[in-house]
Amino acid sequence: MRTSPSSNRTAIPARVPATASFAFALAAIAMALEAPAAAYPDISSLSEDHVRVVEEPGSGHPGKTFTAFTLIAAPVPKLCSMVQDYASYSAYMPNTKSAVPIEAGDGYALVDMTLDLPLGQEKRYRLRLEPETPPGQCKLAWRLIPRADLRVSETIADTTGYWLFKPVAGCSE
Repeated sequence: MRTSPSSNRTAIPARVPATASFAFALAAIAMALEAPAAAYPDISSLSEDHVRVVEEPGSGHPGKTFTAFTLIAAPVPKLCSMVQDYASYSAYMPNTKSAVPIEAGDGYALVDMTLDLPLGQEKRYRLRLEPETPPGQCKLAWRLIPRADLRVSETIADTTGYWLFKPVAGCSE
């Protein structure tokens, strides 16, 4: 995501590998770690009422990889704080029933996620989240951590990616 210091407007670039359709719901605003960097769209083509989603061919991941961009009128530190408040994910992440932090260490957190999906399906999985705060930016990378206590039918195939919040140069209200 990118924000202009003068306007506090933020653009969100996002790339997501999705090996199942429900993985995209969680990772709609993320970037795949191994995928090549996406070219940022012309800022004038973005708005706060729309998320621009592009499928990225040839990412090297099984399934599909998506990049998403949007603008948000908020400073980077506020957005960074929001995505690092893991327990609040159900308030704004589509289909997220709960996100329960179970462990935190130096530079990471483990969070047990539960999705409420259509037709009464529920999927559970664990994420390792690793926040970074390069100057003027915020990045929160995640990857799926396999859980031996879940059957294949109870969990998702994979999700790996990151949120990236960056100021938008020259963007004004």
